[in-house]
Amino acid sequence: MAKATLIPEEPEVQLTLSKAEAQTLVDVICLVGGLPTTTRRKYVDNIVNALGKVGYHYNLRAYSEGGDLFGSKGLYFHSEDQFEKLMGGSKS
Repeated sequence: MAKATLIPEEPEVQLTLSKAEAQTLVDVICLVGGLPTTTRRKYVDNIVNALGKVGYHYNLRAYSEGGDLFGSKGLYFHSEDQFEKLMGGSKS
């Protein structure tokens, strides 16, 4: 469902995401490293803060209990059911 719209009059892109896509975006970008003052990490903080205001938060505990988000060959996610159980609810 993800959709991106370029707004020509503004230096902006409007991104429309499903609820699952929004949570996935938060989960992935919260793993970005770097200094917020000198790298693109500063944009991560802006995105995470905006999504946090509408209920999407990164919860490291949800990934460190009963399976990892981190893997030797990349990122690994719990199934959506496992994630909702670890987070204590559902966004649907």
